[in-house]
Amino acid sequence: MFNNPSIGPYIVIAHYLGAITVGILFRFLIGNDKTNYYRNYERTNIFKKAVDEMVKERQRDGRAFGKLLGDSVRESISTLVVVGGMIVTFSVLTRELYLIGFFNYLTNAASLLSIGSINIPSDMVEAILTGSIEITMGCKVTSEALKISPIMQITLATMIISWSGISVHAQAASIVNDTDINLNSYVLSKFFHSIISGIYAYIFLKLNNFKLDLIPKKVFSEGVENVFNYNWINRLIFSTNMFFIIFLTLIVVGTLIGILKKN
Repeated sequence: MFNNPSIGPYIVIAHYLGAITVGILFRFLIGNDKTNYYRNYERTNIFKKAVDEMVKERQRDGRAFGKLLGDSVRESISTLVVVGGMIVTFSVLTRELYLIGFFNYLTNAASLLSIGSINIPSDMVEAILTGSIEITMGCKVTSEALKISPIMQITLATMIISWSGISVHAQAASIVNDTDINLNSYVLSKFFHSIISGIYAYIFLKLNNFKLDLIPKKVFSEGVENVFNYNWINRLIFSTNMFFIIFLTLIVVGTLIGILKKN
């Protein structure tokens, strides 16, 4: 949306640092009785434990392989329909709020709250309102907000990505509804994640004196773009190589974690 790949590292680093910070805060602020359980749990290799749990669950389930395959495909398609439906629903809702003038009303109300030298740009209010509902449209509006500085544009985009929007929260609620995950804690963590990642992004951009290049650049490297011009054999080879790289990386990470736990 910004047509500038140099923005990516700022958003990624701020996003992940914000997630780590929220995790640390919630670890100490919102503890529970399961802490000692995980602390005293038998230390085994994470991949061995995963395989053992998978085999035990398979034995308890008792369904045939064909039945499992059919159910997995059916549930996957159902999940895709739910996610796609949520995206369309909230995109339409956002557009309707634009058409009825709701966002314009709130933007004008925010301008009345401007005091002295403190001025709230209408583009900023519009970006925040849109991003609070739908992440993609919010980032698009932010990238087109010319009344605010590039640093604030990137900071807002980072905050919108970390918040994810009510649309993503509804998708998460539909998926984890039957689990023991507390949705209130989830939404609260996303709120703090948005604030903290925005602070990180703003600090990094200020420290590096970032200036947005107005000349559009290619976001993807030529090597990645060439993949779309491959024939099916080259695509198969490329996908296979990527699979083995990711698979081996996970094995190495799991092995290191197992070694560290044993020590």
